Amino acid sequence: MSKLRKYLVGDLSWKRMVLSLISIYLMLLVVAVFFAHKLVFYPPSDHYDETLPHLTLIDDGQGGKIATVHYQAAKGKPTIFWSHGNAEDIGQLTDLFREFSGLGYGVIAYDYPGYGLSDGAATEKTCYATIDKVWSHATEKLGIKEQDIILLGQSVGTGPTVYLAAKNQPACVVLLAPFTSIYRVGVKYPIFPCDMFPNISRIKDVHSPLLVVHGKNDSVIPHEHGQQLVAKHQGVNQLISLEKTDHNDIYFRNLDFVVSEINHFAEAHHSVIEE
Repeated sequence: MSKLRKYLVGDLSWKRMVLSLISIYLMLLVVAVFFAHKLVFYPPSDHYDETLPHLTLIDDGQGGKIATVHYQAAKGKPTIFWSHGNAEDIGQLTDLFREFSGLGYGVIAYDYPGYGLSDGAATEKTCYATIDKVWSHATEKLGIKEQDIILLGQSVGTGPTVYLAAKNQPACVVLLAPFTSIYRVGVKYPIFPCDMFPNISRIKDVHSPLLVVHGKNDSVIPHEHGQQLVAKHQGVNQLISLEKTDHNDIYFRNLDFVVSEINHFAEAHHSVIEE
């Protein structure tokens, strides 16, 4: 057995151990750079068609379409610009949109490339391009002022949301179960020379008030990610930690409470912006 092991593995030495670690690191780096988007994005099967209420298909600038919904805001109320979580689409969130619409909020939500009726395939780059297009549609075509917009992102949607918030001045930003970066969900420390959706480095450029809501029992994105983002944010912020709440339980376990807290935070900071 020892001879077979020596034939397969070779003599144990520091040089061999170092080379093995380097090989493992390089393999992980290749996966991170070239295959991360396939591991991150999970488009659901289509759950809606073109009869979805409030649906508008807008041009993505590449010959395809972006699926969006728009609920009109009541007079004096802001509009929530919604970037949803993974494995869901805007058709599955109609009840939530109506919940906020019932409070007078406008809602603009969209699907990432390859989700719902949106064309293309989701990557970090295409998600940025998509949210930029929807932002232009909201502010230019629909005429909604950025100070009347609340950016809301959940889970994977916090990546595009922080990206957009860092270069605009919305009324406030709401992050539900956010990550510091995609790579740091899997590897706690920044061991790679690149990253994906680097929220932790961008959050310092977000000057709008920030609300983070995170479950203490989140088994997908640990609660400490939300804590770190709040600690790095340099403006007005608030962290709401939900007891006995996992990654996908934020609304299921705490719907009334979370909607109420978002409402209070948004009302307070929208009025500050208006003044």
